[in-house]
Amino acid sequence: LCSEASASRNASGVSAAIDPEHIRHVAERIAAVTMFCKRSSVIADAGASLLPGDDEIGLSELVGPDRVGSRQFEVTREDVIAALRSGLFRSGGNPNRLTWGHWSYAEFLAARYARTRGLTTEQQLSLLAQTDVDGSIRITPQLQDTAAWLASMNPDLVSAVVRTDPQVLLRS
Repeated sequence: LCSEASASRNASGVSAAIDPEHIRHVAERIAAVTMFCKRSSVIADAGASLLPGDDEIGLSELVGPDRVGSRQFEVTREDVIAALRSGLFRSGGNPNRLTWGHWSYAEFLAARYARTRGLTTEQQLSLLAQTDVDGSIRITPQLQDTAAWLASMNPDLVSAVVRTDPQVLLRS
């Protein structure tokens, strides 16, 4: 989904000349922001104004420095646009407001982001858990599938999740 499969789009130069692996890294970044910050869509038009309280994120909020392992790189506006043009996203009728083609893409890629960016198990758990009014800690219901993906990538997280919210294994 991160590479262009259409030979005619490749030949015409319409498709991005950005490496699919790099697009995946950028998509992981977008997924982390949308999942962990409760945003459902990206506004691709730099001139569009975002209203307070909207569940959207602007293109400019996704650019900046990033790293995967020891490799550091800059995520540019063009990188974000290339990721948004990939098969991972859809417009739903508005070409300037893009959402995930399927929510499971965001869940998996957000988990990959937490794993490939070197977050500790404790940091990963802090992204996934919430404290209830009674003081108990549990996995945020909307992040349970992301937690399952991340636990499959980090066996230490399984123990942390069981200690934090043992019922999550029954719900997942």
